[in-house]
Amino acid sequence: LSLVNSTFIEFRVGLSANSSILVDWGDNSVTSYSGTSSTINHTYSSPYTGVIKISCSDGNFLISEFNLFNSLSTSNSIAFTTEELGAFEGLTLFSCQHITNVISGDIIDLPQTLEHIYITGDNTLNGDIANISANTTLFIVSGNNIISGNIANLKEGLLNFICGGSNTILGNIDDLPSSLLYFDLSGLHTTSGTIANLPSGLIRYTN
Repeated sequence: LSLVNSTFIEFRVGLSANSSILVDWGDNSVTSYSGTSSTINHTYSSPYTGVIKISCSDGNFLISEFNLFNSLSTSNSIAFTTEELGAFEGLTLFSCQHITNVISGDIIDLPQTLEHIYITGDNTLNGDIANISANTTLFIVSGNNIISGNIANLKEGLLNFICGGSNTILGNIDDLPSSLLYFDLSGLHTTSGTIANLPSGLIRYTN
């Protein structure tokens, strides 16, 4: 996790079993938190740009939830890569809502355990939608993403697929997962099909 020119950060970490979270804030201060859920924050004496290191004493696979709060106002103040997220092999929820993040990388590197990913900001994800995990039910990513692939490869069980950017997704909308409730896609698409054949439970469709 990289922080850019910020004096305060707050997030929530959830664990799948009782353990301890260790956070190295990058300013010569380290904090330990115990339990299965911790709301964590830190104030810097001056604007900080650098890396924050988060680890679990019994293994990072126990980190199941990471939720960044709307506590930052500096543009592009949080930076992650999908490869960094992939190191948390038990992560089921990753949320960075209403703050200015830049999350980049190929979606194939996201944890396969991920059920919910909800991120706003100037994100630049890329990759094939076929590589979204079968465990993922909510995929909401705003920004300048460049995601490609055939909609026929979206997994059954996906409920929400909302993706902003210059995506280049193709395929027949008749092949959307029957489980889908929300489908909202921006970009340069070459999709076809019949509106009447959209999933019966679909609440919103924007393409």
